[in-house]
Order: sequence, then structure tokens, then C-alpha cells
Amino acid sequence: MTVEVRQQAKTPLWRNAMVLKWAAQIFVLLAATGLLVVLATTALDNFEKSDISFGFGWLADPTGVLIREGIDTAPNSGARALLVGIVNTFRVGISGIIVATILGTLIGIGRLTANWIINKIATVYIEIIRNIPLLVQIFFWSALGLSFPLLTPDDVGTYWFKASNKGFAFAWIFPDGGFWPWMVFVVTGILAGRWIAARRKKHQEETGQAGHSVRFFIGTVALFAVVGWFAWPVLGFLQPVFEAIESAVDSMPAIIIPIVIALAAIVASGAWIRNFFESRRTPAGFGKMTDDDWFRVIFAGISGIV
Repeated sequence: MTVEVRQQAKTPLWRNAMVLKWAAQIFVLLAATGLLVVLATTALDNFEKSDISFGFGWLADPTGVLIREGIDTAPNSGARALLVGIVNTFRVGISGIIVATILGTLIGIGRLTANWIINKIATVYIEIIRNIPLLVQIFFWSALGLSFPLLTPDDVGTYWFKASNKGFAFAWIFPDGGFWPWMVFVVTGILAGRWIAARRKKHQEETGQAGHSVRFFIGTVALFAVVGWFAWPVLGFLQPVFEAIESAVDSMPAIIIPIVIALAAIVASGAWIRNFFESRRTPAGFGKMTDDDWFRVIFAGISGIV
């Protein structure tokens, strides 16, 4: 018995799959490289004809532009302007992540809560804002903003509200000569309100009837604030003291006041949360919380932090 071994014919190069794959890739690479060379050469020629410099020299050249906000609003070089842009990008990105996380948490809790008003507000927000593509919203809000009248120098003045293509302007409070005397009335109202609220809370514990301590506190503060708005001149004899306070506040670094306000907001929200937990505590020492209660607690905590 003989076995005949036949040698398989060698595949031609133009039919070899491996060769064809490599040839196709090399051809595409050469074509792309050639296209880039042509585009770069054309661009350089056009830059030269238009007297436009090409390179990284702009990093050291003065920009001559102003940036609205950032670590440097008047950069003296392109590199400095680039750094300002990078920092602003990080600021917007980080703040956007924080705000989106807080808003998403609140909206998610609100969407699941049994409170009808909060549930419907969260539902409307989700259906209108979240479920509409971002590009559509960009076009819509841009068109809406451009529909407002232009802001001209003639519009500068005093008004309660002004809408323009630059945004919305509202009246704001600026400390004046009567601010600190008025603050005396406000602080007095806060102290009086706390005393009245404590009395109402004690009355509720003794009788079991609703004390409405929060309403009495807010009403007392509002009453003192309104009275102080008109009666602050009676404290004119303390004007030297108020001037000293105003001078001390003006001499403080600008960051001090926001820090103090932030700490006060955190302390106030923490105190409210603690009192709220105490109000929900059962005689056995356990707390019974509903989803609405958790929403209030989370909202108070996030509001204090923000």
C-alpha cells in the first residue's frame, strides 16, 4: 500500500488574506498621512498669506482681553488666560457635580414621597427637564433669552425688577446708615421669638394642645423687623457705636462674612434637625419617621451646607 502525499500549491500574494489585510491598512495609513500633509500645508500657506502667526508664541503674547470672572480677570499673556480658563472649567465642573448630586437626591426623594405637592413638583421637573434632550433645551432657553429686550445704558437705574437678554436683575439690600440700628430690632426680635417659642412649646407639653412655636417665632421676628424699619431713628444716640461696628465690619476680609453666614446656617440647620428628631421621639425613646420627615431632614441638612 502506497501513500501519495501531494504538496499544496502556494497561494499567490494577490490572493493571500494576510497580505491583503496588511496592504489595505498600509494604503489607508498612507492616504490619511498624505491628506493630513496636504491640509497642513494648505493651512500654513493660508496663514502666511493672511499674516497670521502659527505656533505657541501666543502663550507669551499679551491677550488684550478681559475675562468676566476667575483667578485673573485681566491676564497679561495667553498662558495666563489659558490657566484661567482651565481653573474656571474645574470650578464649573466641580460645582455642577455637587449641585447636580444635591438636586438629584432631593428630586429623587421628592418623587417617591407621599406628599402630593412635592411629588407633583418632582414629577413635573423630571418629565420636563430630565426627559427632554439637553440640545433641545439649549435651543429653547437660548431663543427665550434672546426674545427679551436688549440691555442699554438707558436701562441703568433703580427698579425692582428688570428682564433683559443679559438676565434678570432684582432689587437688593445694601447696608446704609440705618442698617445697624435696624439689626438691633431684628436681633431683639430673634431673642424675643425664641423666648416666646420656648413658652409655647412648654405650653404644648403641659396641655397637649398645639403650641405653634415656629409660627410664633417667625411672627415675632417679622413684627420686630417691620417695627424697626420705621423706628430705627430712635436709636440715634447709639450712632457712635454703630459707626464703630460698621468700620470694624468694613475692615474685615471679604471672606469672613460668608464664612460666618455659612457657619450660622449649618448650626441653625443642625439645631432644627436635632429638635425635629426630638419631636418625633416616642415615650419609649424610639423615633418614628415617615418619608416626608426624612425629606425635611435631608432638605434642611443640604440647605445648611449649601
